[in-house]
Amino acid sequence: GGGVLRCLRVMKKYLQRMLTITVMGLVGATAGCASQPDVRAMWRMPGVAPVGNAADTRAPGYRWAYTAGEGHREARGASSAGRGDLPDSIRPPSDALWHGDEGTAMRRARKLSLPLFIDFYADWCEPCLRMANDTFLDADVRTQLRQQTVPLQIDVTEESTINREQLERYKVNKLPTMLLVSAAGEELARYERYVSAAELSARLTPPPTAASDNQHGAPQAPATAAATNGAKPWCAPELETLPGDVCYASDPKQLPRRTLVVFLHGWVQHGMGWQYAQQRAIVRGAGRLGFSVLTPRGRTGASKKGGANIVSWPTGMEAQKKYEQALLDEWRSAQATIEQRQGAPFDEVFVVGFSNGAYYASSLAMRGRLKVAGYAMFAGGSAYPPSAAKDMRAPVFLGICSKDNTATAARRLRDQLRRSGWPHRAETRTVGHTMADRHLDHALNYLRKQHGASGR
Repeated sequence: GGGVLRCLRVMKKYLQRMLTITVMGLVGATAGCASQPDVRAMWRMPGVAPVGNAADTRAPGYRWAYTAGEGHREARGASSAGRGDLPDSIRPPSDALWHGDEGTAMRRARKLSLPLFIDFYADWCEPCLRMANDTFLDADVRTQLRQQTVPLQIDVTEESTINREQLERYKVNKLPTMLLVSAAGEELARYERYVSAAELSARLTPPPTAASDNQHGAPQAPATAAATNGAKPWCAPELETLPGDVCYASDPKQLPRRTLVVFLHGWVQHGMGWQYAQQRAIVRGAGRLGFSVLTPRGRTGASKKGGANIVSWPTGMEAQKKYEQALLDEWRSAQATIEQRQGAPFDEVFVVGFSNGAYYASSLAMRGRLKVAGYAMFAGGSAYPPSAAKDMRAPVFLGICSKDNTATAARRLRDQLRRSGWPHRAETRTVGHTMADRHLDHALNYLRKQHGASGR
């Protein structure tokens, strides 16, 4: 029996990879698609997924090469492909040139008064692979991008609610798409095709009349939206604002099983509305899976790394002493308000954290700080020493994003949960700094099953 199962798994992987290669070939053979594959159409195709183990591709000088159904590692130079030729390999998942988190990149752009250079990338986009192995490895291009812009790469290989919101907000329908965006969000330039290193370098070269007081030779960012229009409200317009800037959206499915998700956001700039993308992402998940959502607000200055104008969560002991009790009181008050309104308590409450919110969620879980039915963490999480009593060890779902620099810390947390016998499930997906739809789907399914089995 075991031999048959292993054989079936091998055959499944082989067929998936062959289908991926076939789909990429079909895209390249279709008129117009080789240069501009449609993002949503590719998401809908079965079998389109990254091939290979991302963790194995981090060694310098190695890249994934495709053979007839097997991804294997082979030593090569940084770029063995000729200009204009489709390389036979996928780029390594991490490149020091790029920021992977939009909020972090935007914050740096504002600090330096530089525009963002945004590259929308996917593993199944052939022109994107060509540019990754050609244009973006060019020394002049890399120097210009570092000195004149803040480079941000948004990986849309796998569908997620956050990716969908970013595609809609930046009006991206096809790949490759590259944007030059001011620190205030104004689009300065758009490229929707393969661009060679020579052409991109020429476009990035500042004109002789560039302002002499701009040492980087880049367009100066206009005043921020917060400065010109006033700070934006914390809650997205479609959400209800409760006391303490706690946002609420009811379960659109109205399921008999009343589930509440408390969503902890990642770092966001105060007053700029960056949190709307994350709020809308979890609300879309609620519509798909059937749960109500509370999205509370962190505190400015709660994280020393983030700075005084960044809204974040208190992951350090000093910040927790200063902010935590008030935060938890706001959540409990908001939950009580909703339960009183609906005339019944929630059957289960889960805490879901993304990015900085995931690090804080792991701290809450390890300390047994809340009486909840479970936790889910995406693109973050830290191996805090577990101090929770046995009856306070709520199940944890850990979504590890292997293309993101948070993966190492998340794996440490996974190992600690395993060693301590903590009920958990860890799932790795080949994605960047995002909360993938499948991650969220699997998290809610796991936590609901665990809660139902425990009879809490």
